[in-house]
Amino acid sequence: MKKIWLVVLLVLSVLTVSGCQAQLDEVDQSVDRAIDQFVENYVTTYIDEDYVNDYVLASIYHLDPADKEKILSENLNPNMLLVRDTAYGLISALVYESILDIDMTESRNVLSTKTTENPYEAPSLLHAAYMANGSVNQINAYIDVIINTDPTLMDADYAGMAMLALSPYQDQEGVLEYIEDLKALILGYLSKDGVISWGNANSATTATVIIGLVAIGENPRSEVYTIEDIDLIEALLSYENEGGFKWMHADEELDLMFSTPQAFSALTLYQLFRKGQKPIYLYDFSK
Repeated sequence: MKKIWLVVLLVLSVLTVSGCQAQLDEVDQSVDRAIDQFVENYVTTYIDEDYVNDYVLASIYHLDPADKEKILSENLNPNMLLVRDTAYGLISALVYESILDIDMTESRNVLSTKTTENPYEAPSLLHAAYMANGSVNQINAYIDVIINTDPTLMDADYAGMAMLALSPYQDQEGVLEYIEDLKALILGYLSKDGVISWGNANSATTATVIIGLVAIGENPRSEVYTIEDIDLIEALLSYENEGGFKWMHADEELDLMFSTPQAFSALTLYQLFRKGQKPIYLYDFSK
């Protein structure tokens, strides 16, 4: 009798999973396919023994546990030389150290020297401070730089980056109001081809905005972010080819250096948001 019940439960589990997959529309099925194709075709371009891309490595952490363990065990070098002299390098180092549970002392020492008045650099340093458990004063200083920047003078790339960085701090004074201003800014840059920056819609900016929206619990497929019946996820997928992404529709070649890792990250985080229906912050490695 016990064996029969185990078989019944297994069948019900399979049917439930199959039913969930069947309920996905064409766009969400394409999201899952694009993620799988990126992992198959490109993941070793961004994670190997000598280099890690923070977008890709952080996103891999959020994949299915079996996929994550396989990818990381096969490609990461625990003795990699880490370069921390720039904000980007510091983020990459901290992502790497967080995921491999490596001592962060050197990264924390570098972070302690980092001050900025640059609204484009402050989000990166705020991510670093989150991962490194930076001081309250330092975190507040980075937040102040961001929320004291006039959003009407900025672009959609900044809006996406700022929303992502501020997402863990929405209970602090002024942050939630500023996020609302950023959301309003983004609405002015929407098109059926995605989010416009520097005069053209492109996949990198669209991905950056999606990552920011998901971090604050906004669905990028909602009507609010839909133009001419095309939502932001569908727009991003229009640049995709077998897991890689062009920067603009007119481009003949894939942009593997810049757009592809950000787009992969956007789709991975959206997939997780879709499954859990709750905000997902790219640099939260607590789960």
